[in-house]
Amino acid sequence: MKRYTSAAGLAVKLTWVPVTVYILVLCVCQWVAFLNVNNVAEHALEYRLDNWPMGCGRIGMPAMVLLLYSSLRGGKGSRIDYTLRRLSLSERTVTVVWTLVFAGWFLLYWAAQLALMFAMYANYVSAYGGSENLLFVVAMRSKYFHYLLPLYEPWGFVRNAALCLACGYFTAQGARNARNGRWNPLCLFFLMAIPWGIMTPQSVANLWADIAVTVCVIVCVIWDWIWTERWMRSEEA
Repeated sequence: MKRYTSAAGLAVKLTWVPVTVYILVLCVCQWVAFLNVNNVAEHALEYRLDNWPMGCGRIGMPAMVLLLYSSLRGGKGSRIDYTLRRLSLSERTVTVVWTLVFAGWFLLYWAAQLALMFAMYANYVSAYGGSENLLFVVAMRSKYFHYLLPLYEPWGFVRNAALCLACGYFTAQGARNARNGRWNPLCLFFLMAIPWGIMTPQSVANLWADIAVTVCVIVCVIWDWIWTERWMRSEEA
């Protein structure tokens, strides 16, 4: 058990600083932009939440994958590779452990963005007022807010969980590939597909879109895992 916690601790040690700084800087920039929108009273709250640069939160997850990957790069003989080899864990085990750690970071990103949305809502209501149902109306009409908090749409939460887990997986798998001197183009395809999954329109009629995004994410993960395992076996042969 100690080997697993040591592997997880190594991932946290290498990434907690860049992740924390990234999330804080992004949230501060979004907050400043929110407070400095021209003619603020003339725009509905959902318009402001979906307008640029608030929309940069939509590409925050793939950008965070690249940030984490850059923090974990290290080929054979690097300090990261040396530490992992001392733990006597297989590459598969390290990938699984790191996937869970990184998925936790993406859940933290999701929670920070959601908390920011509530803070913006509170700021807007305190300045301009609003009905008791305004929060629910905005959560349903704002595409980004609804992505973060898909009310009355269970599949929306499943989609978000699948995206967080898949982002964690591709980050861990990218680090594994770097240690073994290879790069899987499927990872790049997945990074390009994330914003599409995030920006799908929100509505009950969009149930099949959420299911399609979730299935595509799962297929990408399974496909990448199988391809990587075959590549590793061919290298060992």
